[in-house]
Amino acid sequence: MPKIFLHLGFPKTGSTYTQAFLSKNRDILESRGLRYPKIVDRRGKETLGHSTAFFAAFTEDPVTHAALARQGRNSLEDKEHFIDQLSQSIDFDGDLIFSGEGIPSLSKDALKDVKEFLRRTKKRIIPICLVRDPYEYTVSHIQQSVKRERPLLVSRRSVVGHHKKLSRTFGEVRVLSYNAIRQQENDVALELLKHIGASHSGLSQPNSGSRNESLSDNATRIMGHINTVFPKSPETTAGANVRSVNDIRELRYIKGGGKFLLTNGEYDAIADDISAEVEYLTATLGESFEGKPPDTRAVPAPWSDEDIQYILDSFSTLGWPGVIGAYSYFSFYRNISDTWIEVLRGEVEKKAAKGRRTGQEIPAIQPNEKMIDGLRKGAEQTASRFLSDREIVEHIQGVNALTGRS
Repeated sequence: MPKIFLHLGFPKTGSTYTQAFLSKNRDILESRGLRYPKIVDRRGKETLGHSTAFFAAFTEDPVTHAALARQGRNSLEDKEHFIDQLSQSIDFDGDLIFSGEGIPSLSKDALKDVKEFLRRTKKRIIPICLVRDPYEYTVSHIQQSVKRERPLLVSRRSVVGHHKKLSRTFGEVRVLSYNAIRQQENDVALELLKHIGASHSGLSQPNSGSRNESLSDNATRIMGHINTVFPKSPETTAGANVRSVNDIRELRYIKGGGKFLLTNGEYDAIADDISAEVEYLTATLGESFEGKPPDTRAVPAPWSDEDIQYILDSFSTLGWPGVIGAYSYFSFYRNISDTWIEVLRGEVEKKAAKGRRTGQEIPAIQPNEKMIDGLRKGAEQTASRFLSDREIVEHIQGVNALTGRS
């Protein structure tokens, strides 16, 4: 019986790379009896994976769906378009493979609709998920969130709920260990093809840009801080704290501090959740899953003179949120020498004075309850500093005064 393989992530297990690999080798795979459907939106732009198509086609109300709205793919016309695209893609005599790490986020009812839609093909539906060590997944997810301009928030996004929901909908769900694949230095996409019994000889690697690059400890923390004090979100009011992705892009390339790790204090906040998930995955995967002790730090990694100088050299290309936020980070955590803080302060003042002469709009940090709470937790979990709301607001006021804003 022909099969439909649903590669459903989970997140941070090489899904983006796997989708790029399957896309690059689409014609060869289809000639061998395995179709990786090419889905395009109404403008003719291909979607690398299939999460968008399934969300647009099967979510209860695509018009109000935030992610689809950000992509401009949330109209009822988009829904009909993607249903048509998926209907055409399953018209194939051989096996099919869809890939979308976002598909498990659909509601139970929507997943049932997906199942009924695919059952029309009379093919056997086989969901496949890769899972990663929960601590490693948390660390990787935090970095990805920071790169997407969100604050550094230490919280757990468990895959257990998704696995249970998929099992109730589809029955058996095949689960592979991402860590076991990587420990053997094997290619995730090739291992997936081996698992489903597809020939993988003569296939080409996608370009290196299809892999998500990790941030260093120092880069993650300073960018996370800037995302806290200069938030960018759909809810942001026009003209207030509005940010461009380029405002802090150069900070991604800070190499100091080694790989990003949680501090002991940050890990303590999620330790119970991590332990519960390890227990569940061990019971689900058996010997193929090996939970390992978390690799944490007592305090965040130290900053080198070279990395601080790199930030100073980047002031000419960073947007105002990057410049002001970088000074706020160091003066808030006091994690570099007072001499360096004064140098940074002087450079911010000079840049602000020049900006005022040329009529630039220099943004101010606008404190709110969420921001203050995030800064307080950051100080407690990383530096064991216990700050009152007043002390945090005074810090923000001091930074705003530095650029001529009160």
